Amino acid sequence: MKVAARVIGVGLYHFVIAVVESKKAQSRRVKHWGITLAILAGLSASLAVADDFKTTDGKEYKNAKVSRVEPDGIVLRTKSGISKLYFTELPKEVQARFHYDAAKGNAYFVE
Repeated sequence: MKVAARVIGVGLYHFVIAVVESKKAQSRRVKHWGITLAILAGLSASLAVADDFKTTDGKEYKNAKVSRVEPDGIVLRTKSGISKLYFTELPKEVQARFHYDAAKGNAYFVE
């Protein structure tokens, strides 16, 4: 148990307030801090930076956010809706960025 005193001065009057804090309260605060930190980490991860994507045939997707990565492609969210781009339609740099494996992608596409 932790005991502390605070002195509050208002004009000519001074008040002393005793503050008692138990270990339970401290542990609860630490638990809540951990939960808060986990939630903030999750939210910051979900707030992905928007990218521009261009397919090999020239179609462009501006300010697109990657919703999920699948073995055969990526799912994008844009202002106009949700689109799936297959890795075979994307440049080699984009394929490498999302760790595309042709064998796994073909097997997933066949399913």
